[in-house]
Amino acid sequence: MIERIELNIIDVCNRSCSFCPRGNGYKNTSKRLTIEDSKILGKRLEGYNNIVSVSGLGEPLLHKEFVQVLDNAIPTSASKVVLITNGDYLTPEKYNEIKHIFTDIKVSLYDEDNSEYFKSFITETNLEFNHYYNGPTNTVNRVEIFKNVGKTTGSECYIPFYKLFIDFDLKTYLCSNDWSKRAPTGDLKVQSLDEAWNSEEFNKYRKDLKKGIRKMFPCNNCSVCGILEGKEHFNNFGEEK
Repeated sequence: MIERIELNIIDVCNRSCSFCPRGNGYKNTSKRLTIEDSKILGKRLEGYNNIVSVSGLGEPLLHKEFVQVLDNAIPTSASKVVLITNGDYLTPEKYNEIKHIFTDIKVSLYDEDNSEYFKSFITETNLEFNHYYNGPTNTVNRVEIFKNVGKTTGSECYIPFYKLFIDFDLKTYLCSNDWSKRAPTGDLKVQSLDEAWNSEEFNKYRKDLKKGIRKMFPCNNCSVCGILEGKEHFNNFGEEK
């Protein structure tokens, strides 16, 4: 069962933080979720009734057709729809334009604690903040994963058992920490949601992780804490076989 979908709608960010691959060799492109593909995605997600998170590898609000593609793609049956943004383009005018899409907005604060500014106009949506202005967290080594030089913690990881990462071209990947996109698991242009989620490629990773094996990329370079959610899905995987 997919408990959370993470959707990356654009391959561009206006920032290049030192702790992010975009500040360490991952280049911006002009690639984004198209109107045509957003309609396909909407059909694939029909009836999906859990969480959709719009975040991924770029800054979502840089998408020029932001409202149209998300209105097409996100099912009305979703239990929660979350925007994760750096806030640089989140103005009162923009909020009024997009607020019908989201139940929650999470703003990542990188320069200072200007949370009061966002609180002043985001009044009809649940609002949270990630406070990064005192330095990056030590729990996500995405740069090392991207460069294939990191070390695994050796701990369990539940992410592939409950969360599906969908890229702007409708390809699915093991997780959002695979910035080099070397672990594809499906393609929603030609597969149903169930087919992509239960693909042979995806299940190969799950079977290894279930056994505690992390020799495969990107798990062999990852120190992300992957046990914050999804333990029930991890424990139940394979029980029906």
